Amino acid sequence: MDKAGAVRSCLALGGALLLVDTRRPGIALPETLRGQALLAVTLGLQGLAPAAVIGDLQLEATTLDFDGGPARVHLPWNSVFLVAASEGPMRVHCWPDEYPEELVVALFALREMEKNHGQPPKVLAGLEVPGQAAPDGQGTSVGLGRNAAGEYLMYLRQPCGPMQDDGQTRLQLDVEFRLVAPRAH
Repeated sequence: MDKAGAVRSCLALGGALLLVDTRRPGIALPETLRGQALLAVTLGLQGLAPAAVIGDLQLEATTLDFDGGPARVHLPWNSVFLVAASEGPMRVHCWPDEYPEELVVALFALREMEKNHGQPPKVLAGLEVPGQAAPDGQGTSVGLGRNAAGEYLMYLRQPCGPMQDDGQTRLQLDVEFRLVAPRAH
C-alpha cells in the first residue's frame, strides 16, 4: 500500500499518526516542530479543521503543535516513514528505506549489542537523535527495544498540550510501534 492509501485507510478508522523526518526538503511546519528526525503528526483529531488534503506527492493537514494548538503542516511523502491508525485496531505501515539515518544507526547498534553480548537489552532507552530534546516535556524522546519474538519496537513520547500551571506537567503522546528492520547500513 502506498503512503496516501495508508493514511486514507487509517483515517477511515478514525485517525492516523505519522512519523516524519522534518528535515526533508519541502516540509512546511510551525517553527516549534522543525528540525527533528522523528516527529509524530496526528491527523483526524476532533476539533481540528480543515480535513487533510491527501495528494499524490504530499499531504496537507492540521495537527497539534507541542503546546496543543492547531498547526497547519505540508508534508512531502518522502518525509513520512511510518503511518499508524490512532483509533480502532492498530495498523502500522512502515517504509524502512525512508527511516532517518539516526534510527537506522540505532537499530543496527541494537542488533550488534545483541550479537556481542548474547543477551538482548529490553530497551535501548535515551536514543540520542540530533534535533531531539531529552524527555523533559519540551520535545520528542525515543527508545528502542525488541520483544520476545525478536521484533524491533520504538517507544515515542512527545508533548501535545500546554504546560500545566505547576510548570512541570503537560499532556504527552505515548506510543509504541513495531518496526520493520532496515535492509542495510
